[in-house]
Amino acid sequence: MNEVIREALVNNQGVPKSLIRVIHRGVDTEVLAPERAPAAGQGAAPGVGMIPVVGSVGSITRVKGHHVFLRAARRVLDQGVEAMFAIVGEG
Repeated sequence: MNEVIREALVNNQGVPKSLIRVIHRGVDTEVLAPERAPAAGQGAAPGVGMIPVVGSVGSITRVKGHHVFLRAARRVLDQGVEAMFAIVGEG
């Protein structure tokens, strides 16, 4: 949800602004930095953190560009990079 949607809900639907929380897009790359991941045998389950997982979360519609995501995934795998890819959503 973004600010425009929140304002539409408040102004057009009468939803109290205090009941809506905007969650901005993005990933905190500092939290996900490889040097912060626990090493195997130091609290991590076997195999955790060993293979990168790349995902897309959102409604599954053409406008979201999942076809681009899948082409990029294919290119990564074709270059011999071991990775997992996931698309999560409805549509």
